[in-house]
Amino acid sequence: MKLTHIAVTAARGFNHPYEQFANFKFDLHLAANLEPDEDPDAAIIKLQANAEECAEQHKARILADLKRKREIGEVLDSLRYAKRSMAENETTQKTVADLEARLSALTSEPLMIGGKTIHAGHPDHPETNNFDNEP
Repeated sequence: MKLTHIAVTAARGFNHPYEQFANFKFDLHLAANLEPDEDPDAAIIKLQANAEECAEQHKARILADLKRKREIGEVLDSLRYAKRSMAENETTQKTVADLEARLSALTSEPLMIGGKTIHAGHPDHPETNNFDNEP
């Protein structure tokens, strides 16, 4: 028997760092064609190591996006508060300008993670009708 193709999988499952009962799971599949004189065992080890490294990088990007998304929310909250009290003094105006600059830096690149999916029938879904009599 002569091997010509190899395939490996690296999977990760980890908890959401800021929310309870939320987690992330993903599988990464890599495949390769072997050269005629290549050792299959060594190629599998090398490809598996590459897959594991890619999976760790993907996990790190997800966690970094979650951290940045949280920072965006915190800056938005601080900005709203500062704008409400902006008329009070000049220092608050500088704080508003600093927060707007920070928010601009945080949102200059789109997040890799998407928003939450709320399925029909869930109370928070906009098309869910909780009352049988309403049209």
